[in-house]
Amino acid sequence: MTIKEVASTSVGKLFLLPLRIPSYQRPYSWEPGTALQLFEDLCDAFEASLLTDSTSADTQTPPYVLGTVILHDRVEDPTASTAEQGRVYDIVDGQQRILTLRMLLKILETPTPSGETVETSTPPQGFQSSSFTGSALATAEPAIRIARAALSRAVRQRFGSNHDDANRDRFTWFVRERCQLVRVVTDSEDEAFRIFDSQNYRGKPLAPHDLLKAHHLRAMEGESEATIHAVIERWESAGDDALNRLFSLYLYRIARWSHGERATSFTDRDIHMFKGLTQEDAQTPSLRYHLAAQSALPLLNSWSGSHATPQRTQASDTHDREREHSRFQLTAPILAGRAFFEMTAFMLSELQRLSAREFPVAVDKASPKDNTFESWQRRHRYQKSVDLYLAAELFYVNRFGEQQLPAAQDALFVWAFQLRTRQLRIQHKSIDLLASGAAAQGSQPQPTPFKMLRETHDGRIVNRLEPEVRQYRDGFEAELFAELLRRSA
Repeated sequence: MTIKEVASTSVGKLFLLPLRIPSYQRPYSWEPGTALQLFEDLCDAFEASLLTDSTSADTQTPPYVLGTVILHDRVEDPTASTAEQGRVYDIVDGQQRILTLRMLLKILETPTPSGETVETSTPPQGFQSSSFTGSALATAEPAIRIARAALSRAVRQRFGSNHDDANRDRFTWFVRERCQLVRVVTDSEDEAFRIFDSQNYRGKPLAPHDLLKAHHLRAMEGESEATIHAVIERWESAGDDALNRLFSLYLYRIARWSHGERATSFTDRDIHMFKGLTQEDAQTPSLRYHLAAQSALPLLNSWSGSHATPQRTQASDTHDREREHSRFQLTAPILAGRAFFEMTAFMLSELQRLSAREFPVAVDKASPKDNTFESWQRRHRYQKSVDLYLAAELFYVNRFGEQQLPAAQDALFVWAFQLRTRQLRIQHKSIDLLASGAAAQGSQPQPTPFKMLRETHDGRIVNRLEPEVRQYRDGFEAELFAELLRRSA
């Protein structure tokens, strides 16, 4: 790593720097309890310093260290009259603490008679305006307001609302001058991004989909602030659980299984599969073809949509889905940047649509006392089979569209649920072996719908699947077994 500086700095001096929150950062996410814990820790350290300073005139309490922040020193405006005027420091790590400290100082230094903070249209000292109008902060505004309100109440309870209170002023000085952070400054964007990819300072590793978000936001450099803001807002509104399931249980598995490869778990080592194409990547005829096709598809889709007939308008939803599936083929590379976020949003909506149609009640919402036939597929023990079936159905629709799906649904259903009647317990390994075609040791590889669909131009090929429909023991999963027999007939 190209490190320019490693040094201790006070909170006050840190806020004199032109700090900025880059667009690839996650929004502010501290719960009020976490922000209040930092405030309480500062209060405890402050009271300890008062005790030490009062008992010894020759000894000053050591600085209270708040951890490390990693900054990327970059030139934002090369046309500035001086290098310092054009320089910004992107916060690579430590964003949550820095924002919380800034909110706390703002509260301490700008009270109203009621003890609440003054709302101003200008950003707090120590941040460039782009930081507080940029996408990362704009997305996080509700979380910031909630944390700030909690901190305001805590400050008012401990120090009161009187600005002249000596103890409050001493505490403010303590936070600014006696609280320190270890400042690590690098001038390499690649290395700064590598740090961001590999760690979160508080010890929680970033999920693979978070790393993909950061990568594709970087590829959107040059897009408008409003576009980036909209992309991040839509991504964050989906929620981590839904994004994690989309990539780890569906897109990653489809990509691996369609090549006959095992798909054990989606990690940061696998994100290259979804990093997409850039102009710099198009060095071979194949990649240049995909880049040209992906670039042209939005224009062609827009043209075809502008010539819709009344009859076609009646089926506009289906037409729009078919158009997006054409654009976002799961077996083809995607463009890096905005197209990745549009693909993610579309695949999430498709997955939700297929799931709601096939399984109207969520798997974990079914009543354990409901023994009707309609309830069996909603119970937790069927979740792995449900996920496998939805993955196969999503891939089928992506390749061959909605019209041919009814002719293939029974075959896909029987294939996906066969393990549930054959085995007492289904493990991820069992699903992975079945879907990849890598059968038990010593056996021949088995055909799978994922590999078959990738290699054919006729979706009816899945009707050649020959799943092994049998029971673990007599009477085991009787209703499901009967359903598999019916659909196999």
